[in-house]
Amino acid sequence: MSTPTLRERLATILAQTYGDHPPTELTREPTRRIYLSTTATGVPGIDFLAIERVVNADLPLPGLNEPEQELAARLMTRAELGADEIAERLRVEPRTVTRWRSAWKEAEGDGS
Repeated sequence: MSTPTLRERLATILAQTYGDHPPTELTREPTRRIYLSTTATGVPGIDFLAIERVVNADLPLPGLNEPEQELAARLMTRAELGADEIAERLRVEPRTVTRWRSAWKEAEGDGS
């Protein structure tokens, strides 16, 4: 059996965190937050607290590495934030968010 890629491990964490009920309006209400399990530390190089702060727009926003940015973008996409807002929080170009979203759709279409 092959070792799962970082993207596959992050997708597994999302599934374990939210199951079949991903957040859809959590960041639209200021009193509701998106929480990540910070006890699931089995992914080296991923700071779940930093991701949670970015997703919830807790200032000052920490800088994230690329895998953290992609996980945060996926969470914010599920919360129905626009590409421009996500890009601003992650300090990337909106086209980067659009490219990630396309890659996710393609991966889902392949059944992976």
